[in-house]
Amino acid sequence: MRYVQEKIYSVIPNRYPLMFLDSMDVEENHVTAFINLESDTWFFACHYPDYPIMPLSLLIESMTQTFSATFLANTPPPPESSSAEGNPSHILYWRNRWRASIER
Repeated sequence: MRYVQEKIYSVIPNRYPLMFLDSMDVEENHVTAFINLESDTWFFACHYPDYPIMPLSLLIESMTQTFSATFLANTPPPPESSSAEGNPSHILYWRNRWRASIER
């Protein structure tokens, strides 16, 4: 299934300039995320100007966004909400639920 920006934006709160995902291909066992970078993208000017590369922390952030969008798009909304889309409480519910699971 192909997720475009509208679908991604509906489940995670990140926005420009820290939203890196442009689209994703979600399949049964893996996800491929697409990021369109231009030579004038904001971090290239300050991250090794003579040899511009995407900072590792931003690559990790893009992987986190990929996981979050995939997971939250396929997670039912919390009981008190009728819709997960665009609902920040859905994200807090997800984080709290998983934090409790990991600590056990």
